[in-house]
Amino acid sequence: MNLNKNETIPVNTVFQLRITPIITREIKKKQFDTKLIKIPDLIEKYVNLSERSIDELISMTDNELLKSINVFLLSELSSKKKRIKKRNNFDVRHKETLRLFLKEYFELFFPELAKKMHFETAKFLDKELIALFEDHAEKDVNTLTDALILIELTINNKFEWILIHWEAQGDKEKTFDERMFHYFSGLYYKYRKIVFPIAMFTDPVKWIKPVSDTFNLSLFDYPICTYSYNLIKLKKYNAQDFEKQIERNPLAAAYLPLTDYPIYERPLIKAKAINGINSHFKSGPKQATLFTLIDQSLHLDKNEQLIFKEIINTHNDYKEVKMLQSIEEVGYEKGIEKGLEQGLEQGEDNVLKGLLKAGLLAKDLDKIVQTTGIDSERVKKIIQELNL
Repeated sequence: MNLNKNETIPVNTVFQLRITPIITREIKKKQFDTKLIKIPDLIEKYVNLSERSIDELISMTDNELLKSINVFLLSELSSKKKRIKKRNNFDVRHKETLRLFLKEYFELFFPELAKKMHFETAKFLDKELIALFEDHAEKDVNTLTDALILIELTINNKFEWILIHWEAQGDKEKTFDERMFHYFSGLYYKYRKIVFPIAMFTDPVKWIKPVSDTFNLSLFDYPICTYSYNLIKLKKYNAQDFEKQIERNPLAAAYLPLTDYPIYERPLIKAKAINGINSHFKSGPKQATLFTLIDQSLHLDKNEQLIFKEIINTHNDYKEVKMLQSIEEVGYEKGIEKGLEQGLEQGEDNVLKGLLKAGLLAKDLDKIVQTTGIDSERVKKIIQELNL
């Protein structure tokens, strides 16, 4: 702006210069999509819409101005908020469950395939998965909660290695089939092995319009490729079918709250799920992992909680559930929660590290062995590693 000697900068222009850095900073801080925003127009609109005079605006303190701007931005730009999918602790729990119960998972959802799988050979290659798509790491944090597993199968009487790409998905995405194809293409290109893709949807909604499990590419009538992945929608499974499998598979109990049942059965389903897990594990990290998964999957409101307590107090079938409601006796739930939040997803040893670091488990060797079920030599090694 060029001024003659006798000209002055308009007051409202001076004010705009003051608020420009504030609005710019808040837009970035609140993760609004800057591609959809014209900041000069936004500043002018803020000045014009304000009920205060320009002199009153100028006299505002920085804190007062900041509050006023934030109210304005939220009202004007709510539709321009970036859709950034943050790492979901619920997805992390599902991933930890897969690590601890890989055999049970395939026996539950892919029983015929499980018969041919050599689970003792399984290797989790999560770091390789993240590294392969590191260019998208900030844009797509799904890779942090995906799993990549190298495992040996018997195929045509021969041992062969394949890859399993697994993802827990909490909600629907319009281009989810394309994203799965993107992962498949990168994995196959790098490893040149069969990639068995699985996406498990854990959302509690019954879909009116299902997510596509196939991605097609074509040019007019000329087909180019067709890609399909294995879609597991837990809400499509009947709860009674899962109940029948609880006796032989603890995952059937853990996933029971995410299956299909009448809404009035929610308290009963939670009691059945906890009881089912307790029938397999009396203590230890496996029990704790599944308990926290249930707790995250099925939150009861106050009335439902009263019904739940009535069920476990009056029915002998659930007397052990009543005991477990004093969850401190399990000795693990709070620890597994903190361990998972710290990103400790490497199995029992790392869960124990999370407990010890969080101060939720006394540094008593015998007590740790009794509580966790981890042998004393491993416990000693972990304590040494942590310099406790």
